[in-house]
Amino acid sequence: MNAITTDQLSPQATTNWIGIAAVTCLAYVVPDLLHELAHAAATLLPLGVTAVSISTIGLSSTGSSAVVALAGPLANVVLSVTMALAFASAMSPSWRFFGWLFGTVNLFNATIYPFYSALLGSGDWAVVLNALAQPWLWRPAAGIAGLGLYVASIYLSMTALRRLVAAGIVAEANVDPYCTGAYWIGGALITAGAVFNPISPWFILTSGAAAGFGAMLGLFALPPLLRRRGADAGPTRESLRINWAWTLAGVAAAAIFLGIFGPGLRLAA
Repeated sequence: MNAITTDQLSPQATTNWIGIAAVTCLAYVVPDLLHELAHAAATLLPLGVTAVSISTIGLSSTGSSAVVALAGPLANVVLSVTMALAFASAMSPSWRFFGWLFGTVNLFNATIYPFYSALLGSGDWAVVLNALAQPWLWRPAAGIAGLGLYVASIYLSMTALRRLVAAGIVAEANVDPYCTGAYWIGGALITAGAVFNPISPWFILTSGAAAGFGAMLGLFALPPLLRRRGADAGPTRESLRINWAWTLAGVAAAAIFLGIFGPGLRLAA
């Protein structure tokens, strides 16, 4: 098997980079917004919680509820099943690639969150677990469980990516630059979305950079894992083609994320 290095980027990958960036924007922005919208939807339940505003870094509300807090992470868990599209031979290469990246972003976010809450003592899982047990008990347990689940999610993503390589959708030589490119493009977008948040500059680090860069570090583990496990050799030229519709959707998603949800959207007076 050939080693996967960034200097092996094929000519097709070069022409694909605008499309890769657009798909990355969608794969990062949509999970972030649906996570927050799941919180907002849960406030419609008779829990004594009222949604006040929503932004890229969170939902502001009056009152607190473990159910509302749990809704966001659960949304990411449910959305991660889109990774199954990577195995669907009837789907187009662009949809299979998007399904893998979208599912990976959701799964990485969902599994690392318990570790994040255990480390900082805050966040959605802190609200949920504080309602069930004392911090001295749940924080070590959540930290260990979060790390274990995150490692498992890396291997699951690698399995789906290996299928894309075996099917000739992604060339082996492009795995490394695609994973690295998605990490930096998506991380920069999520962090930029937190810059103008209406609550505190602190959230640029703890929400924007933590979710955009910290939670997605597993992307760097995928290429070496793929090499070590031995990807099934696919065609030397990849079939992934990302058309203008994906590009327009990615641009629109980024614009909405930064322009509307960045500074926050008022939901109640």
